[in-house]
Amino acid sequence: MTQKEQEKWIQIIASHNHSVRDVADAASPVNEGRVLAIISRTAPIQEANVALAQLRAGDPVGRIVLQW
Repeated sequence: MTQKEQEKWIQIIASHNHSVRDVADAASPVNEGRVLAIISRTAPIQEANVALAQLRAGDPVGRIVLQW
């Protein structure tokens, strides 16, 4: 995956206990390029169950990107 493709994928997990400003503040380093996602591997969507099992087991160091 190229850097440009990686820049399209940002996931922010927010809580009901945080304000919109808190989420925006947390996103700033990502938007500024100071935080990069670690992608362990890519897998076809057909392997989604295997990828989920690996994530639950804590096997990959980073994320697994599923390709449609």
